[in-house]
Amino acid sequence: GHEGSTAGEACLGCAVGFYKNFSGVGLCTECPPLSTTLANTTRNLSGCVCSAGAYRLEGVCTECPAGTYQSLLDQSACVPCEWGA
Repeated sequence: GHEGSTAGEACLGCAVGFYKNFSGVGLCTECPPLSTTLANTTRNLSGCVCSAGAYRLEGVCTECPAGTYQSLLDQSACVPCEWGA
């Protein structure tokens, strides 16, 4: 996705963490909380993936519970911490 606020203005690619799912004048939309995009110029909401420290629960990025972590993007579960390691 690209954005431009007025007709005739040069379009700029949406920054990481934003997307734009329509053509024409308009601004990029920020991904939902705890999510980001893998690159700039993302064209739709499905390009937003869960950030590190979060996991996808019923389609929504959710913060990992206490005692767990997730260092990868767009995962469906968090990993238990290894205590004393």
